[in-house]
Amino acid sequence: MKLRNLLLVLAAAAILAGQTVDMGVTLERAVRKENVEGDLSGAIELYKKVVAASANRADIAKALLGLGECYEKQGSAEAQKAYERLVKEFGDQAEAARQAQARLAAMGKTRGGEGVVAQLIARDAYVDQRGTGLTGRVTPDGKLYVFVDPVSGNLATRDLESGAVKRLTNDATGGKAHDAHAANPIPSRDGRQVAFAWGSAGSLYAADHPVALRVINIDGSGMRTTPAQLGRSLPTPLVLDWTPDGKSILIAGPVPESAPVFDLGTAQRPPAYGYATVDLKTGEVHAIARSRVFSDAGLSPDGRWLVYSRGIRDTSSFGIFALDIHSLRETAIVDGPGRNRDAMWVPGADRPVFRSDRKGNNGIWMVRFKDGAAAGDPILIKQDAGDYTPLGVSRDGSLFYGLSHESSDIYSVAVDPVTLRAQGTPVVAVTSYPGRNMWPSWSPSGDAFAYYSDREAGVGHRLVIRHTDGKETVASAAFPAFAFPPNWCGGDQLFDFTTGEVRRMLRNTTPLPSQLGISPACGSAYISAQTDNLGRRIYRYEIATDKETDLLLDRGELATMPLVPPDGKWLALWGRLEGSTKTTVMLLPAQGGSLRALDVDGLNDYGYSWTPDSKRLLVSRRVESAGGKGPEDELFWVSVEGGAPQPIGIRMPGGFSTLSASRVGLSPPSLNPDGKRLLYSATETSNELWVLRNLALK
Repeated sequence: MKLRNLLLVLAAAAILAGQTVDMGVTLERAVRKENVEGDLSGAIELYKKVVAASANRADIAKALLGLGECYEKQGSAEAQKAYERLVKEFGDQAEAARQAQARLAAMGKTRGGEGVVAQLIARDAYVDQRGTGLTGRVTPDGKLYVFVDPVSGNLATRDLESGAVKRLTNDATGGKAHDAHAANPIPSRDGRQVAFAWGSAGSLYAADHPVALRVINIDGSGMRTTPAQLGRSLPTPLVLDWTPDGKSILIAGPVPESAPVFDLGTAQRPPAYGYATVDLKTGEVHAIARSRVFSDAGLSPDGRWLVYSRGIRDTSSFGIFALDIHSLRETAIVDGPGRNRDAMWVPGADRPVFRSDRKGNNGIWMVRFKDGAAAGDPILIKQDAGDYTPLGVSRDGSLFYGLSHESSDIYSVAVDPVTLRAQGTPVVAVTSYPGRNMWPSWSPSGDAFAYYSDREAGVGHRLVIRHTDGKETVASAAFPAFAFPPNWCGGDQLFDFTTGEVRRMLRNTTPLPSQLGISPACGSAYISAQTDNLGRRIYRYEIATDKETDLLLDRGELATMPLVPPDGKWLALWGRLEGSTKTTVMLLPAQGGSLRALDVDGLNDYGYSWTPDSKRLLVSRRVESAGGKGPEDELFWVSVEGGAPQPIGIRMPGGFSTLSASRVGLSPPSLNPDGKRLLYSATETSNELWVLRNLALK
């Protein structure tokens, strides 16, 4: 009898395990139907099956979240029920519950905005251009999202109802800055065409790689390049808007200093950049206004007013302004308080919408504009809208906007000290403030590591030192941004130049962080600069004496990310040899000499690090997945003696993954001096496309 009961228990367990596996497969099918096939109804049925039959609470929570997203995309009130159930019954599933609470907050009607409804449209790979900002635009009919494919660099559209993606161009060479790629797509006011900038393959600084202005039909036919000469580098010129007659394009880019145009800058000497229109037929550039700082700008429905944001003199506020392009008379539409930006005009109406933190958090506001002036006070449409990016206003008065969510954690993994191959599974090395920690760097003694932590919302990043006993030392000052892992020097002294400490010591020069490397003892800085005649200069700057020693002078393009190994013999840089078209890691003797390229393709913009013995560089680079399902980020090492890069055995989905709806980047790894432990951070950025409907009611 006991044996029979045991067999029955084992059989039941086997059946339950089979159901769990089946429900896991069903959940994957549901995700694919929602995000890849665009079959919302089919995805809903599969999500319901998981909720009803799965024994795995994590899978049920994910299914409820997916169910709510599908309902939101359909505009159904059932979305709220799914989210509320997730929060109420599965609060132990922290990440899913957090997302559900965020959805509920975003869906809620706000004071002053009765009838205005926020709806999630898409949350997947084809929402964002490069993972750090949403730069596409929605067509005026609200049916298509026009964007730049992050992997190929080509122009594409997404059907906002079905989710179907269609490529409009095919001649891009990649999605990075030095590739031939599209940028700044702007649909015409009738929705039939798209204007966009096209950057040629090559350096951003090379004079023989100009930016072109292109126009293509919304179905991908009739692509043509205008005769306009716009400059030689992205991100300027920026394509901003179409004139109402469809004959010219508004851009931000080079403007002749001799042009009699209105100066929006604050300096006495007029800047050489500004706003202008470009005639699509002749290519003639008509300057409108000069400006030292560009913002999103557009033309009013009648084309008379240039609308933009700029700083208000003698204050910390930003205002929304309108410039009469005929009389050059400037009018303040919204002049504070707070940061008022990103104005977008409702088509055919007398009101722009804009974002403002005048009430504390970012909100969506609207103001009426009549006869060259604001007609009344701004009206709050939606409060607590988040750090959104406006993506267009459709003719029915719906505002489309994007939201980005980023999560970064630090991982530790054991490695073989000879091959540097990963041994075992990586584990999270910092459990405090999950999702907010990045860019680790071991100390020279190996008994501590430093990293950055975005642990206080709205304050900035903190520099943290974590000791072997788990205790942490946190820098008192926060800073808004960083470029590379913290820099150790002078034994175990931490000298982070991105906070400004070392840069203040460089009295005769103020390089950007990407142009600056510090010697192991912090006595010297190695700087890569572009000369006035577009040559390249790499030199050593002695901090104590201000002495400068040239290490290399040539006609190559600007190299970045100079990094000195512990033995101080080399300088690693990211760029190209003079006359070469291949971007890779280069080595320069620390005392000067000739550049030598290493064989590293696909290096990520995140940089690299030296091993403690100064014999190898650790890199993060982009590779194709074995199954052909898109790019992945993988950690490698390469010897200073040359040879093919060798994989460490750490790989994660990179760029954009259609199934994971995210971008994952691996930071440069840091190897402990004992050669047995590796630290790195993985950053995941998910992006969403939302619409705020019924603005026409206000």
